[in-house]
Amino acid sequence: MTRRTTTSRWAALGGSALLIAAIGAPVAAQDVQTDGWGDIGDVTLRVNGESSSQDTLTALSDMFMAEYPNVTIELDIKSWDPYIATMINVADLPDAPDILFGNQGYVHDGTLVEAGLIASLEPYYEAYGWGDWHGEGAQDQWRFTEDGTFGEGPRWGISESADFVGVFYNKQKLADLGLEVPTTFAEFETALGAAADAGELPIKLGNLDGWPAMHTASIAQGGVVDAENIRAWVFGKEGADYASEANTTAYEIFKSWVDNGWVSPDANGLGYDDGWQQFADGDGVFLPAGSWLTAGLRERMGDNVGFFAPPPGESGLVVATAANSMPFHISSKSENPDLAAAFINFVMHPDKGQVYYDNGRLPASAGAVGEPADPLTAETGVAWDRIAADDGLIFFQDWASDTMYDTMTAGLQELIGDRISAADFVAEVQADWADFHANR
Repeated sequence: MTRRTTTSRWAALGGSALLIAAIGAPVAAQDVQTDGWGDIGDVTLRVNGESSSQDTLTALSDMFMAEYPNVTIELDIKSWDPYIATMINVADLPDAPDILFGNQGYVHDGTLVEAGLIASLEPYYEAYGWGDWHGEGAQDQWRFTEDGTFGEGPRWGISESADFVGVFYNKQKLADLGLEVPTTFAEFETALGAAADAGELPIKLGNLDGWPAMHTASIAQGGVVDAENIRAWVFGKEGADYASEANTTAYEIFKSWVDNGWVSPDANGLGYDDGWQQFADGDGVFLPAGSWLTAGLRERMGDNVGFFAPPPGESGLVVATAANSMPFHISSKSENPDLAAAFINFVMHPDKGQVYYDNGRLPASAGAVGEPADPLTAETGVAWDRIAADDGLIFFQDWASDTMYDTMTAGLQELIGDRISAADFVAEVQADWADFHANR
């Protein structure tokens, strides 16, 4: 799984005749049906999702259907690229699925909201108490006003698991260097230098698609930036500035890693999957990457792979590219929205936590019951707890505008290729942001 966006907001609609639906009067919580699903007759609930959730959704769908044999859950699961490329067009179909995954930010969720293709989940938050399962700040990633302001207004989605960027490491290689797991940013940079001096590749990076460098660079951001400032920028708060002194310093640090030879010399020509698989085969000491690689790396490396949160700088606070997984949405065309919400509640409920742990994922709901099934998943859980405790989520930065993905990926490839400076990179990113919000 790769949390990124790939198209401008309206280009994603292709040739479909998108109808801007009227947003009706809000549904009150007392009008929501929350039980009696065995008495409604035979009904089919259709769910469109992305492949990182396939194992958990399959298991939980089977459990739901065992409890309610009259309900059939039909899953349509696609891998990331085909799913994200067709999400909005599928939501616009006359027979759109009852439940579909979205993607936070202006490109996808913003479009779904403005086009009236999904329903507000406010009545279900109230009826089921979903707000108690997530921190207030985390819930902002599912908020949009009806005119498209991100981070404010009703909640349109809810997510099942945690997705965040940290650092995988080769345990044997780190031990051979005589080093402990870094607990500060200074220790991390010391380890990078020691790895290079020993003839090892410090950081493995496959950046052919451009977006993986955002994750690697975010480790440098974690050492110097304030999470609240980056979040404000992602949500488009007035006065936010990506070209701040701290953030410019972060990208200068990242560029120094490249210039020092601490990052894969073929990064811009190496695919993401090839990169992490080569790391699994022994090339590189550290792999900054998303927690969604946990199961794949565990399978390939066994006990030789570990994980830690982005090491904090002088503030002592962990700052990480982190959010929750692609959110569940209920189609505004669903004939069974209350049943759809009941299924989401079943899937999200803290008592289902073990299903997530067993499949190498971290349940997002507070108070989730269960134990990680292996040491690596346990380490990602510790990292997530630290990020949450430090209020260190900076979300995914390409959410910040409808063209930010293209601006950041192209710019980072140029930064790695020594065709642009760190200062010019952050200035270009800020210019994209400013133009988007001036014309939105």
